Amino acid sequence: MAKVLTEDPGRCQISLFDADWPRFIKSNPGLRKTSRLSAINVEINAPECQTRSSESLAQRIILEKDADRRAELVNEYVAILVTEWTGISSPSETDLNKSLYSYGADSTASLTLKMQLESNLQVSFEVCLFSKIQE
Repeated sequence: MAKVLTEDPGRCQISLFDADWPRFIKSNPGLRKTSRLSAINVEINAPECQTRSSESLAQRIILEKDADRRAELVNEYVAILVTEWTGISSPSETDLNKSLYSYGADSTASLTLKMQLESNLQVSFEVCLFSKIQE
């Protein structure tokens, strides 16, 4: 990881793994100033109130008995996650009828979002690709 961050920081890299970034940053002080770790550091040090808020909402969804209310909470939760992932200023600006692609999410981001939903909401679902059929 350190080699990738220092030798070719502009090169596109795709990785999907769980990392203990605070520990990694502490153990590699020379890497703190790289552009990638700077961005990760900003994310790590961001106010935790938003993260706690989405985690709290996920717990409320799991415990909710009323199906209609649970559906409302899921919509709210997905809007919050899309807001966090895309940098949209508020969840109210998120249109849940639009594709993730229209918000700039690629397949890797979409898969990561799916895994986050499954983990936090204790559900499992398939992802389908819909494409227009040309006539």
